[in-house]
Amino acid sequence: MPEIDNLHDIEIFLEAVRTGSFTEAARAFGISQPTISHAVKRLERTLGTVLFERQSFGTGGIRLTRSGHIFEAHAERIVEELRKARRTIDDLEGRRTIYLGIPPILLSRFYKGAIVTLQRTYHKNKFVVQSLGSSRTLHEISRHALDAGVVACTGSFPTIPNVRARKVGSFPF
Repeated sequence: MPEIDNLHDIEIFLEAVRTGSFTEAARAFGISQPTISHAVKRLERTLGTVLFERQSFGTGGIRLTRSGHIFEAHAERIVEELRKARRTIDDLEGRRTIYLGIPPILLSRFYKGAIVTLQRTYHKNKFVVQSLGSSRTLHEISRHALDAGVVACTGSFPTIPNVRARKVGSFPF
């Protein structure tokens, strides 16, 4: 069987699964919808199977096939193992990659200066800032794929088991 050449395709696949839409997955990654489709087609070609049932045009929906469900379980473990390996290597070499998730509007208006200050203060560490919507940020925090995140919420304060959260401000939107 040919090998998967691009691990990013696996992350794209998992985002499409999570959102249930190639369009929403594209929005989450900040790339075009055809790029998502091409990544999924590459995986399907490599695996020799169809991973998604595409719904009729205009509905935008997708559903996993039986093969897609099987691949999803393995893909989740692959991505998690790669994250663990990266963190173990960083710890061994005395550095840390800190993953932050911040919604685009908050990133552009309030946090750019703070990130520059973090990078100057903790220069040995690498900061990976992901421009994510609040719901995706909460999802990634609950999976422990982010070290910290900022979310905007209008309702009750979000709670995630084993995660410390606090309110940092209120903004009149």
